[in-house]
Amino acid sequence: MNFEIKKNGSGLILSPYDPEVQQTHDPASYSLSSNFPCSGNDGGGNDGGGNDGGGNDNQTVAVKFWTQSDLGCGYISVSLSSVGSSQLSGYFSGGPNCNSTDYGGYFSGLEPGTYNYSASCENYTWSGSVNLQASCTTFKLTL
Repeated sequence: MNFEIKKNGSGLILSPYDPEVQQTHDPASYSLSSNFPCSGNDGGGNDGGGNDGGGNDNQTVAVKFWTQSDLGCGYISVSLSSVGSSQLSGYFSGGPNCNSTDYGGYFSGLEPGTYNYSASCENYTWSGSVNLQASCTTFKLTL
């Protein structure tokens, strides 16, 4: 079994990774520590946050924006408030694996919550909000 480790702020995310479907399964978060051996019982305290509504210190979420067909308007620029932007360069006729970075539109390492998004290409615009609570959410841009 392969594992993927990603840095997230002052923490690490460790999760089984399936290279055949390019998908991460059931991520678990760990706090960095300079005390060895690590007991894993840090419990937060110095994470600079504590305002996530309880119990989810270090748990992050991801979102994958996508389209089901070529809309004929070139790359679609997607912006997620206070996070950044990405360009969709392709489409998924059957839908993507949630953690797929193929064709852009993937944002990860986010705190759970509601984010405003906007997207545009030559002829179309989208905007609204997306509530991210699950480990990964797919969000289809439709006309």
